[in-house]
Parts: sequence; C-alpha cells; structure tokens
Amino acid sequence: MSDPDSEAPDETLIERTVDPESEEPNYLVLETISEIEDIDVTTMPPMYERIDHILEELFSDPPESAAQVEISFSYHGYRITITQGGTVILRKLDGELDEASS
Repeated sequence: MSDPDSEAPDETLIERTVDPESEEPNYLVLETISEIEDIDVTTMPPMYERIDHILEELFSDPPESAAQVEISFSYHGYRITITQGGTVILRKLDGELDEASS
C-alpha cells in the first residue's frame, strides 16, 4: 500500500483568475489556455461550439454568491471549471484531443 503523502503532487491542475466584469469571458479562457500551451489563440477552435454564451450569462447576471455556482466543461484537452467569481481551474486530460476540439 502506498503512502499518499509520499506521492508527487498533481501537476495537472492549473488555477487562474479572469475578470468576471469582462465583456468577453470566453476569450479570457481561450487566452489562458493558449498561454499555457504556448500556442496562438487564433489557432484554437471556437469555444462557442461547446458552451455558447454560458460564461457571459454567469458573469453578467450572477446568482447570489451563497449559491457558489460553478460551470464545468471539456475543451481542447482540458476539463475546465469556472466559478462565478472568475476562478478558472484547468485539469489537463489524458490522451489525445478529440477531433471536435483540435
């Protein structure tokens, strides 16, 4: 049995913050991924095909903070969770990118 304290920390989680007041929250998430992957944001597939305007709705008319709303979805090899306060958590997915996100 392995000791959980002796295991290496999970380096697949990346946490960033985006401005929930931004007029283009989808683009902020795209920029975050392009920065991490060191690729041009214009080479990435549109996020609207995956989540439409959900982030704009989350940030423009946020629910009560006590609701602690989070949105999670997969995009471009990452599982992305975004809170209504603008915290973005990216978890790198194992394997190849699916065709819809490459």
